[in-house]
Amino acid sequence: MKNLVFLLCIWTASPLLAQKDSSYIETFDDYLVVKASVHNSTLNFALSPRVNGLTQYLKPFWYRPGVQNIVGVGASFKGLSLNLSFKLRQNRMIRNRQGESDYFNFQIHSYGHKFGYDIYYQKYKGYFISNFDNFFTDFFAGDPLQRRDDLTLRNLSTNVYYIFNPEKFSSRSSFVLDERQVRSGGSFILMGSLGYFRASADSSIVPPDNDLNFRSEAFFNATGFYTLSASPGYAFTIVLPKGFYFSVGASGMVGMQYFEGEGENLSDQGFNYFLKGVGKSSLGYNKEKWVVGVSLCADIQGMNTRHVQFRTNNLDIGFFVAHRIKTNWLKGKKSVFDFLKKKKKTDDKSL
Repeated sequence: MKNLVFLLCIWTASPLLAQKDSSYIETFDDYLVVKASVHNSTLNFALSPRVNGLTQYLKPFWYRPGVQNIVGVGASFKGLSLNLSFKLRQNRMIRNRQGESDYFNFQIHSYGHKFGYDIYYQKYKGYFISNFDNFFTDFFAGDPLQRRDDLTLRNLSTNVYYIFNPEKFSSRSSFVLDERQVRSGGSFILMGSLGYFRASADSSIVPPDNDLNFRSEAFFNATGFYTLSASPGYAFTIVLPKGFYFSVGASGMVGMQYFEGEGENLSDQGFNYFLKGVGKSSLGYNKEKWVVGVSLCADIQGMNTRHVQFRTNNLDIGFFVAHRIKTNWLKGKKSVFDFLKKKKKTDDKSL
């Protein structure tokens, strides 16, 4: 969808029943959280040659979509959060130089007591080579960048994680905002990932005329990767004076993949290893009624064929303002499902 991105973010309701250490975590069970945000969301893509099983990282091709600036509004209550986001129109000069991408970005996120998950489905069409001048000598500053309007990327992935110390550490306080970390705390986490990534174009994804040593077996028109991994990580929040906080978490993974590649008179498939890193960070001001801050979410993958590495950077950087509003109609409800059930009973009685 070119001008509208709908992000449906659902947080599990049942973990709200679990006990937390109130000296570390303050909950806002009877509050409605309203939120406005401005952020940049993008799915970048790099290509690097591989020689004798080793990736040459020094000069990758960087494919980037047109600038994806987004403004969003949303609300959270009783473990459920809905956000609606709209794409902002680019500056005409930037649009003429970089092109403009068509994209659809659907996400579901869960920040529960012990368990959580991220689900992404993204489709981007239309990319440009951001470091074009590194490979083509006839390029001059200010020239339109080399564009690939035919290049389409699809990313479907699920990250599932387990928090070992949920009584004293809350990821919800930094991202859902219906809790507040009042004392510094952290936790080891265990994360697993399952995903599918596909890149396709009308011609070779790797530009054939460049000064890098890509073998002819690397010139795929389409390639798909199925990935599976698991690894430990750690997350913590530092509570600073006067309501300020800094939160960061990261997990790094080495996993297995199966890939399929197709090109003109060319095909390949097989198993290989792949690399994955997930990081989330937030910095801001969090008091009883107001939360103001910036956030960064990064999901980075390095997927390998025998002669080329496909590396994706799924990035979201945003600035947000949120306000908590105390409500009587949420009082006594343990979850959003409890609220909906009670409401249904009231409607039945009125009949």
